[in-house]
Amino acid sequence: MPAAANSRLICIATAVASLAVSAAAYLLFYSPAVIRNDDDVDDEQRQRYTVGLHNPSNDCFANSVLQALSSSSVLESYLATDRVRQYKLSSALLIMISDLNTPIRYARASSPWPFLHVLESIFKSRISRTQHDAHELMHLILQTLTDEYAATTTTTAGAPPFEGSTLDSITCQQCFRTTTTSRCKFVVLTLPVPQQSSTTVQDLLAKLLAPEYVTGYGCQSCRLAALAGTARRVVQARNLQADDDDDDDVGVDVVPKLAGDPVGYYKYVCKLANSAASMTADLPAEIEHDLPRTVRSTIVRQTSLHDLPGLLIVQLSRSIFDGHASSRNDCAVQVSEFITLYSSAGVSSLLYSAATTTTTTAGDDDGLANKKTYRLVGMIRHSGTHSAGHYECYKRKPPQASTATERLAGGPQQPRQRQWWRISDEKVWQVSTSEVLKQTGTAYMLVYETVPIAQQQRRRRKTTKQRQQDLNKI
Repeated sequence: MPAAANSRLICIATAVASLAVSAAAYLLFYSPAVIRNDDDVDDEQRQRYTVGLHNPSNDCFANSVLQALSSSSVLESYLATDRVRQYKLSSALLIMISDLNTPIRYARASSPWPFLHVLESIFKSRISRTQHDAHELMHLILQTLTDEYAATTTTTAGAPPFEGSTLDSITCQQCFRTTTTSRCKFVVLTLPVPQQSSTTVQDLLAKLLAPEYVTGYGCQSCRLAALAGTARRVVQARNLQADDDDDDDVGVDVVPKLAGDPVGYYKYVCKLANSAASMTADLPAEIEHDLPRTVRSTIVRQTSLHDLPGLLIVQLSRSIFDGHASSRNDCAVQVSEFITLYSSAGVSSLLYSAATTTTTTAGDDDGLANKKTYRLVGMIRHSGTHSAGHYECYKRKPPQASTATERLAGGPQQPRQRQWWRISDEKVWQVSTSEVLKQTGTAYMLVYETVPIAQQQRRRRKTTKQRQQDLNKI
């Protein structure tokens, strides 16, 4: 349930409450880990039930987040590695996810609070029992996991599987120089939802990554080139010789004067103009003063995806603020089961990776290293208003549950119909993929995982065969 604008997820605990939190954390970390035995549960029971979570008081925000995280096999495998499972939150989340993914014979529910108490103990704070935003908790959990990962290494290389990054860049349309203005890491990719009747996830991604053209920009590289041209004309007017390729021996301590040493000045400016950092380099005051202010150009300002995570979590931001109060945006967002994203890493032109996001099947990937295909494995939906309502989670069944249904049905039709669980606290239903994708007005957070290469190849062959069959019918 989203919190009011003035509510906070975490408030300062009293000393007594802090002791209680520490005790709860101690019991959790020194209790035996959950052991899953898949052989104890038959096929039909395995695919029918999954563990729910109790909700004694406004806990649906936490329940939906934990269920969504448990839908990711990538995250569970990461948490089980020796590198991170020694840390408090990583260990607590692994225990929680293992419990939620335990095959069961009958309906059963656990409590989210053993995990939440660990989170409280880390921040020495209390989570109030009022309504909260699922996105805020999701971001807090993932950022804390990132901090624990960083504590395992002294280098900046590598990242947890749920961390990605974007690059903000500027490209001049006159000199075609490109400079990166900033690189931002993310654990949740936020997509603002427009105030219109409908849109798609692909359109939201395209809008985030679309190039923006700005006219009348004073490109420093272009101005240096123009200044070099002015200096060259002075050199030519005085019948002096200046070798354009001979600027390696130009000093940088003293700026030559154009009037007294036009050749030296010309070479000095040429060296600055030819520098890879000519768009953003700090210039000597004398050169800055001489730059022609009338030189203007059009630039392309753009955000691109740089590091593509293995686990992509997307927030559909539905908040509307009119200057006085916040409200909820009910725009219908069509969610795709598969999406393909392109990375700018290793690409010479950032324009190439601008907004190439497509609706796809897993078999459409051509193997390029700079793109990844993702499949939807979890969704958090929210019904209600901006300040009140209810969270639920849609969770894709693990492969063994779906294949069990396939064997019972004697073919592949049945698992396609009911490959998901809809989880509302303790209540669980089996639902189809089509029902999940119908949650256009209530979809709030999406959990995507990269599709394994082997599965992409199988789907590619299947798609090609189906297309050939369709052509044969014409």
